[in-house]
Amino acid sequence: MRTLSGLAVTGAAPPLGDALDEEGPLAPFIADVDRLPAVRAARAQLRSAEASAGAAWGALLPRVTASFRERITNAPGFGPNALWSAGLAASWRLDAGDVAALREGAAAAEVARIRADRADELARDAIEDAWQVVHARLAQARAARSERDTAARAAEVARTRYAAGTATALEVVEAERDAFAADVSRVRADTELAYARAALRLAAGQAPRVDAATNDTATGSAP
Repeated sequence: MRTLSGLAVTGAAPPLGDALDEEGPLAPFIADVDRLPAVRAARAQLRSAEASAGAAWGALLPRVTASFRERITNAPGFGPNALWSAGLAASWRLDAGDVAALREGAAAAEVARIRADRADELARDAIEDAWQVVHARLAQARAARSERDTAARAAEVARTRYAAGTATALEVVEAERDAFAADVSRVRADTELAYARAALRLAAGQAPRVDAATNDTATGSAP
């Protein structure tokens, strides 16, 4: 954590919760996919490419110029006192450079459009994958908790039998070792579940919510 974040790690690790609530539906997590930074950046690049392509088309349009002239005089013998004239001219230039720029702009806009669509698809796939991982980790956490309970009961039975003289000390040690290993597996499963829930919300552009009382990552559905 210190290497990745550059922040000093202080204090004890927060306690893990034991909530095994089902994760919310997938739809709310995908609803705001257009607001994700990667998708917004790809859309901005698309708009920039389309604007550049439009400017290339503008270079092919004819240039139109207009003029207006008025002459006023009070000198006698020079005809009417006021004369005016108006003119309109259009010029059109076409060369290979303009055509090449037009094609290049169109190709760049198409590439940007493909990248924008790809960014949207990747974001949706990442959210769906993270959502599926949460459900897989949830099943693992439930299985680990069941194994923990079974191993704890086996250790208690071994201790009872040892007290009654029907089991050896080695059997008690082995049962307690298995119970400890099962509890470690339960802690690991809970940790992976909490991380999967946080990763899902980060993939959806949401901040992982933390319960103030237990420091457990919130397990409710997205708003």
